[in-house]
Amino acid sequence: MRGRVLSTDSHDVTGKMPGRGALAAALAAGCVALSLSGCGSSVADSAVTLTGVRDAYVVPVTGAERPASDGQKLGKGDRVRTGAAGTATLGVRGRLVVLGPATEVGAPDGATVVLSRGSVLVDRRRGPGLTLSAGDTTVDDVSAGAVRVERSYSVQVAALSARVRVRTAAGATLRLPALFQVVAAGRALPAAGTVLHLRHDAWERSVIPGVVEDDQRLNDIAAGLDTAGAVVVPAAYVPAPGGHASDGLLADAIGRAAGRDDTRRAAAAAKARAWRGAGGSWGVVAALLKTSVADVGSAVADLLHGVPAPSASPTPAPNAPVAGRSPQPGVSPTPQPTQQPTRNPGTPGNSRPPSTRPPTSPPTSESITDQVKDIIPTPLLPLVDSLIG
Repeated sequence: MRGRVLSTDSHDVTGKMPGRGALAAALAAGCVALSLSGCGSSVADSAVTLTGVRDAYVVPVTGAERPASDGQKLGKGDRVRTGAAGTATLGVRGRLVVLGPATEVGAPDGATVVLSRGSVLVDRRRGPGLTLSAGDTTVDDVSAGAVRVERSYSVQVAALSARVRVRTAAGATLRLPALFQVVAAGRALPAAGTVLHLRHDAWERSVIPGVVEDDQRLNDIAAGLDTAGAVVVPAAYVPAPGGHASDGLLADAIGRAAGRDDTRRAAAAAKARAWRGAGGSWGVVAALLKTSVADVGSAVADLLHGVPAPSASPTPAPNAPVAGRSPQPGVSPTPQPTQQPTRNPGTPGNSRPPSTRPPTSPPTSESITDQVKDIIPTPLLPLVDSLIG
């Protein structure tokens, strides 16, 4: 019998190979055993573990409420509530649901969370997705990122760094992009979200720290522009009574920093004005238009100086020397006229007198930095170096 291996896993007790039917039955039985043991189980079957517990309580399906503890496993259908200064985190395979103060949630299974009241941060940067229900509102299809959901008289969904789907029991559906928010009242759902209004809280600082930091710096610039006597604002940006110079000037600066030509600059500035007017934070507006605080700060200085925006692709004059290069031997640069030439000689009203204003040099990087320093309140001057450079 050399070479024969007897095993009750793949052979019968006589050492003979089983038929196909018996082998299939054995494999099926093995899969059932693996599922029951938790191997290869679905997300719904995964255990929900509590961490970061402070002033939190577990309300089991049956039995009395008891204090929650780190590492505790929830039973299916258990609820968790936090006190006025409490918090707790529900973890499933790396995905986290962080509870804020005065919050209560249910955990029917590992793939579902029911928000009864309060606020939660769904952190899906790692781990599987989930379905969160809050009354008549359902939040699901969360991409790799984080979303804040709050429930009181209405349900507010803030897509901090993830795309998310919001649905209501009436059948309305909204795909909410990152850095947008929406409020669902009952079964009513707006057709579109609005640009995120930042709170600068711990959740935002942990998920989108760069956006929060940029928003603070842009708010500092706005405060300098709106402080009486801090800077001379061009007439085009002098606000109406009750308005702020920063609303228009910062929007145009963001448009100038974001656009590569006049058309794109105008479109970006229009978006910045509209988003800001709808309550969006400056840092969020700049992030959506893919520009930086340093570029916006330089654009603000240019607007205050009256420096025109650069053209998209300037065409050099014939025989003009290229910057950084010496003129070619034997070729003299063509002198430029000192006044505007008449476009149509002899036509009345079409010629222009020579300008008597002395020529001005474009501002250097140092003057731009000084200008931005001028518009920032004195206590905030230490931020300038990181703001500009």
